[in-house]
Amino acid sequence: MPTLSIEDVPDDLYVRLIARAAKHQRSLAHEVLHLLERELNDPVAAHPAALRAHLRDPRMALQTVWVTATDIAAARARARTTA
Repeated sequence: MPTLSIEDVPDDLYVRLIARAAKHQRSLAHEVLHLLERELNDPVAAHPAALRAHLRDPRMALQTVWVTATDIAAARARARTTA
């Protein structure tokens, strides 16, 4: 497995990482890996502020899809016939 070394980490960031690792009962290395994986796998979930901004975007209202009880009944009927 490859090794990653990071140089010139600002003191305040290092202290925050150590505190976060302790809070989640992880080693510093595991906390950093967790944060990297979360960021790379789902950047919107990693940034709640970005998610809130995304949801407040007026264009999101145009993407709303309304599903009626009739739509649900038809989907259930289709599922029964294909199962």
